[in-house]
Amino acid sequence: MKNDVTYKLSTDYDRLYELIQEGHEVVCWIDYTFDFENEIRIYRDTCSAKKHPNVTMFQSRGYGYICINRWDYEDLKMSELEYLKKICEKKNVEFFDPQNNN
Repeated sequence: MKNDVTYKLSTDYDRLYELIQEGHEVVCWIDYTFDFENEIRIYRDTCSAKKHPNVTMFQSRGYGYICINRWDYEDLKMSELEYLKKICEKKNVEFFDPQNNN
């Protein structure tokens, strides 16, 4: 089996926001932490980012890594885009931009 396929990942969160707002379900990589015997370990997982009524979810296999609703960013006096960028940077989100992977 060949493993020489390279995928172009993006951290252009303006573009990610645009894709989500257009109704696309976007495949992403995301960091998450796990506390194992008092040692915090960082792992990566694939997930999908998608807009649902009143919420944007980054989830995989029923687990929600990021859940953004308007109360999150309005309480912080931020726009939805600003909040998404902040959370994506914190979680080291990278995504497959369909425009750049053809």
